[in-house]
Amino acid sequence: VFADWLCEMYSREKLQNGVLDIAGGRGELAFELCVKRQIPCVVLDPRCPGGDTDGGAAAWKDWRVSRQQRLWFKSQGIRSYQQCQEYVANCPLKQCQVPVETALKALRDQDEEWKDVLKCEVVVGLHPDQATGGILELARALGRPFAVVPCCTFADEFPERRLGDRPVRTYDDLVEWLLAFEGTSPEKGFLMFF
Repeated sequence: VFADWLCEMYSREKLQNGVLDIAGGRGELAFELCVKRQIPCVVLDPRCPGGDTDGGAAAWKDWRVSRQQRLWFKSQGIRSYQQCQEYVANCPLKQCQVPVETALKALRDQDEEWKDVLKCEVVVGLHPDQATGGILELARALGRPFAVVPCCTFADEFPERRLGDRPVRTYDDLVEWLLAFEGTSPEKGFLMFF
């Protein structure tokens, strides 16, 4: 649903310039964008498989195919594990096993090895947990639009997140805080699940 919304909101043509998926974990959103739609995508997450990539993005190896993904592959006539891996390897999909703070540092340092990662057109996060604020910081630093589907507030980990004199503690508080994030012009939208 989020991948469909991104294509509607930003157009597939714009997304062809690249999507940076922050805290993308196992790559569920990247699969929807990159594997199914051939939209270039880099997943930035300390949990990505594939080892440390301080020098930028690396190919995604040994994709762990979920049950839903296996069904999609079968609908495309792709049946074996090896065929799935070969299909993913030929998609414009990369991963970086680092936190968002590493990308922010690379941007500040103008690290040439990161230029391909940071040339993305849109910065996104689907249920990005603690990386939610980092998505906005990175998008602002890059001067790029962003889209985030927030989740947990992690109020105890981020006491500096405040709405006036009160801390950000609830989901509604988090959404309000995101909408007021300095240096950005976010809009609130809703995903349609039906």
